[in-house]
Amino acid sequence: MTPRKNIRPLPVLLAAGLISIAAYFPVTAEITPDPVKAELIADAAGVRPGEPFMIGVFFKIQPKWHMYWKYSGDAGLPPEIQWQLPDGWTAKEIEWPLPQRFVENGPLTTFGYKDSVLLMAQITPPANITSSTPVTINARVNWMVCRDECIPGKATLSLNLPISAAASRPPAKSAADARFAFWRRRLPDAGEPAGIVVDVKSRLLDDSGKTAQVTYRFATPTGAAHKTIDWFPAPTQDYAVKKASCNSSGDNTIISFVLHSFAGPIPAGQELESLLVYQDQSGRRRGVHLLTPLKRS
Repeated sequence: MTPRKNIRPLPVLLAAGLISIAAYFPVTAEITPDPVKAELIADAAGVRPGEPFMIGVFFKIQPKWHMYWKYSGDAGLPPEIQWQLPDGWTAKEIEWPLPQRFVENGPLTTFGYKDSVLLMAQITPPANITSSTPVTINARVNWMVCRDECIPGKATLSLNLPISAAASRPPAKSAADARFAFWRRRLPDAGEPAGIVVDVKSRLLDDSGKTAQVTYRFATPTGAAHKTIDWFPAPTQDYAVKKASCNSSGDNTIISFVLHSFAGPIPAGQELESLLVYQDQSGRRRGVHLLTPLKRS
């Protein structure tokens, strides 16, 4: 990958790869057509006062290119979406589908998506809408897409929706409805599946209390295809994770990493957020959000 200039530095984030400090991602000098097309879609044909619905930015990614998860890993930048809503409308946080792992530019490990991805959020209109004029929702979107080169992209997207007391969902076979259904199945599960057990141990590696060796031992769900288990740290400004490994044997998976704190000594009971991804008996990838307190061994 031949650098031309540096994109803005990444914030210090929790990383499962080899670097734990702010990184820069190179952009090549060649002019390349944008390999990403972005579209704003909704799962409702119209808006009813006070009734939540889903809206999302659908990214179509050309073959051999990829975009990034909410934590991009050792390099790259996650997409950013700024909703522009009418007064009184609210949006929840973006829901991120399960990522996959990429190896870039030598030993760098990144997390993201190829082919396509839908980043969706729940929108709630106010209950006291009186106008019947169609509403316009805008989204300002920025992203980075990479192959052998990396290209930043941006778009301002708009969607008009009618307001009706009897608005209906789109037909089951409509393009938007099918895409939402497809990507909902690729979101992390709302809760831990039955049978999963997490045991955590940590030990300090220096007198400062800022560095610890952490081990997660998972008793994984019955029927999981253990060879496909993967683990993704969640983004944070306070910690870095280095030397991460994930190994499975029988019903147990061991994840080990070195945790370094930038803010001060690591307190006992400090909670770490991460994502455990595995494959069930049907071959479907499943994900579990974990918020795990550290225990001193």
